[in-house]
Amino acid sequence: MKYRIFIVLILSVLVLSTVKAELKPNSYFDCVVAIIGIEEHNITKGTGFLFGKRKQGVGDYDIYLVTNKHVLQNKDNSSKNEVKILFNSIDNMQGILRPLKLVEGNPSLPVWTGHADSIVDIAVIKLNDSLLEGVIYDYFKSDKEAFNKEELGKNVSEGDDVYILGFPFGFVGVENKKYVILRNGVVSRIQDFFDGKSSDFIVDAFIFHGNSGSPVILRPKSGRKTKSNLHYKIIGVAKGRAFPEKDKNNEVDGNNTGLCLVESVNRIFEAIERAEKVKGENDLEIMNR
Repeated sequence: MKYRIFIVLILSVLVLSTVKAELKPNSYFDCVVAIIGIEEHNITKGTGFLFGKRKQGVGDYDIYLVTNKHVLQNKDNSSKNEVKILFNSIDNMQGILRPLKLVEGNPSLPVWTGHADSIVDIAVIKLNDSLLEGVIYDYFKSDKEAFNKEELGKNVSEGDDVYILGFPFGFVGVENKKYVILRNGVVSRIQDFFDGKSSDFIVDAFIFHGNSGSPVILRPKSGRKTKSNLHYKIIGVAKGRAFPEKDKNNEVDGNNTGLCLVESVNRIFEAIERAEKVKGENDLEIMNR
């Protein structure tokens, strides 16, 4: 009898764990923000999200806004002067727009840092605490909710389900309150990334203007070729639609490929590392003046 009770308890725990793992990642909605372009008369320019880089030796995190470079740039690739970041108020009753300056100094220089590789479309900017006062926010924790490249190779393969969180077509919300749109996708090609043949990977998902900078989250599941993963983790950043090379005899409309290009999450770590290095060099320069 005791043995049967023990078996029932074990099965109950397994079922509850599975149910918990299958819940949609609503908690990550508070990590995602809409980026509004000032120059575009408050038209949504793209999506961004908060990413926490764990500080060495302490349990605290430096919080960065992560998005695509092109979201923060003008058409001539120069930096925009300012954008607005849409959060929800602390009472969750309305949206709050917070201005974020992107350049400072004379001559004006960007305060955000792009990935060192020109073809990698990742930008990061460290956020001050004042920007986050009075708003609801959360962030992806670098040591708990993000894969590095080695972990990607062990846990992610073609056929895995993902979620893409963002604001396609400028659908920010209702009555100025932020409401994130969740879209489903499937990893359709990633082996070329693991083999070093490509700098990004492809997800089978329709994305649109406004989705640039959206976090791509792996849905927990166990697969034959991957280790069991019961936690939602960010695996990349959506940067645009995949356009095929045009065949002279059979042109393909790239607007309808239904394929999304994704920058790997390890590019975020690389961009933050560069940002920390640049800040250190600037601080040293100021001290030596």
